[in-house]
Amino acid sequence: MEVMTRSSDQVDGKQVLNKLAIGFVIGALALLTVLPTVAGRYVDERRAELTTLTRPARSLVTRVHVSLALAGAALRDYLTTNDSIYLTQYLAARGREQQALRQVRPLLIQLSGRSRSEFLQLEQRSQSWHESVDELLRLTRLGSAVDPTIEENNYKQVLLSGALLDEAITEAADRNEAQIGRAEQTARWVVYGLVLVALIATFVMVRLGLRMLRIAREATASRAELARISESQARLVRGMAHDVKNPLSAIQGYAVVLEEGLRGPMNPEQRRIAGVMQHLVDSAVRTIDSLLDLARIESGTLPLSIRPVDVVSLARVVGDQYRGDLEAKGITLELELPREPLPITSDPDRITQILGNLLSNAGKYSPSGGHVNLCVAREVESGAGLVEGVTVRVSDTGPGIEVADQDKLFEEFTRLPETGAQPGAGVGLAISQQIAHLLGGRITLRSAPGEGAEFRLWLPASTNRPGERRKTAADLGNGRA
Repeated sequence: MEVMTRSSDQVDGKQVLNKLAIGFVIGALALLTVLPTVAGRYVDERRAELTTLTRPARSLVTRVHVSLALAGAALRDYLTTNDSIYLTQYLAARGREQQALRQVRPLLIQLSGRSRSEFLQLEQRSQSWHESVDELLRLTRLGSAVDPTIEENNYKQVLLSGALLDEAITEAADRNEAQIGRAEQTARWVVYGLVLVALIATFVMVRLGLRMLRIAREATASRAELARISESQARLVRGMAHDVKNPLSAIQGYAVVLEEGLRGPMNPEQRRIAGVMQHLVDSAVRTIDSLLDLARIESGTLPLSIRPVDVVSLARVVGDQYRGDLEAKGITLELELPREPLPITSDPDRITQILGNLLSNAGKYSPSGGHVNLCVAREVESGAGLVEGVTVRVSDTGPGIEVADQDKLFEEFTRLPETGAQPGAGVGLAISQQIAHLLGGRITLRSAPGEGAEFRLWLPASTNRPGERRKTAADLGNGRA
């Protein structure tokens, strides 16, 4: 059993690690799917900014520079020579400059930071320069003498603003390209890392799978060995029970012969002793039968005979069987049975065995003058769903049971100390609980010190046929013998 427990713990631990490894693989694959998409979207946004904003804006700013240079040269030539052809060239260059500024404005307005502020500065200085030029041209047409260098300072300011704007756009383009490079490099390294994590997790899964397979094989071998040992123990118990029951039957036969005076008359005391002998032999035989049942349950070979049964009639018969023994001890038995039958599909012999154990147990722990109550009722049990069934309650007026001791009652060979009950092997309640589970039901206990005890047997309306579902002791829970 310890080997199986260790194997089970190891398998559980490996399964947890395997699930973690699978989680790492799934997470890595998910990130390998999501990360390129996110990184690609970020890179596309940066490239789109370069393609649709920064690069076209830079080209238009270059056109502004060229137009400013041509306009400045033509203006100087016109102011020096007063030749109208240079004025025409100035106006044409000025028009191209203004057109380029209008085209670049919606692009640079979308950019944040320095590029937008430098553009606004360029617009303002360009307008100021052209206003000063218009004033010079007006004076020239009036015939006034003008100094050709009078607008030179404004012109330099315009050229400086253009250069600063070009520098800002170049910085923005370089920054975008650097961000694209860093994003692509980061995405590559993350992908490499995720691939490495996925490979490591896959390797761990394979190793854990092989180790879990080995542990599972060891656990299967251990279970087979335990099953073999359990069957050997069951055969030993059956053999010993057979060897012990034969001499007990012989003893019981001799006690009957003596009690009935077939070998000569007996005085009352001798007849009483013969009766005690029969009672003790009966008790020993019942204990042996209980041990046999326990061995069959452990090996999964306890026979069940599933057929329709009326629990009300069955409870009445069992109550009448135990009424004499209880009244002999000064204990009153009360039956609370419904008038209508309560039919279920189950094993009537096993139900009789359970009820006999519960009534016998109640008689052991109830004092003289006390009473035992047997109640049958239909009841719906709630669990995974609502299951219709029948409940049989057996209550007594015994000393009651401490809460801390109640879980021990349904363990094999367990008896509570200092109860004053008759001696026994301590297997009756354990067997009853296991049989109840085999029938699809269970036994529960409600008790408190000084308040007696109530055992509740619940059985479903229909129990699986033998072969449809088999439970062994390993499947059953533990729950006063």
